[in-house]
Formats: sequence, C-alpha cells, structure tokens
Amino acid sequence: MKVVTNAVFQKEMDALFDEVEESEETFLLQRTPTSNGVILLSLKEYNSILETLHLFSTSTNWEALNKSMRQFKAGESLKTKIW
Repeated sequence: MKVVTNAVFQKEMDALFDEVEESEETFLLQRTPTSNGVILLSLKEYNSILETLHLFSTSTNWEALNKSMRQFKAGESLKTKIW
C-alpha cells in the first residue's frame, strides 16, 4: 500500500487513478497527519474483496472451501480438460 498526501493526490489525481487501475495498487490518502485516511483501490480489487467476504460469510461455505484446500494439498484433486 502506498501512502499519498492530500496535496499530492490533488496535484496528481489522474495519474494516481491510472496507476490504481493498471497496477491494482492500493493507496492510502492521508488528508492530515492525524486523520484515519481514505483508501483508493480498483474496482477489480474491491469486487475481489466482496467475493472473498461472501465466500467466508457462512460456516458452510468456509468448511467447504477448507475441505477442498485440504484435499488439494493431500493430492486428492482431479485434473480435467475444460475445452
């Protein structure tokens, strides 16, 4: 995560937006030295976070994912051609 001051953000806003979209880097916009700040991230990254939260939102989903990971690590996965 990169930290950017309010002054730099105002001066280089378009370039920062481009960098966020292209690199998927997350920026912390620090408005004042004592503020909590604001996060700037790409839509792709935001959607990824929402999907992860959804996948882990219930114990049933979490248990199914955890079981799948254990099976994969134990070599109990199947390889198949999709196309």
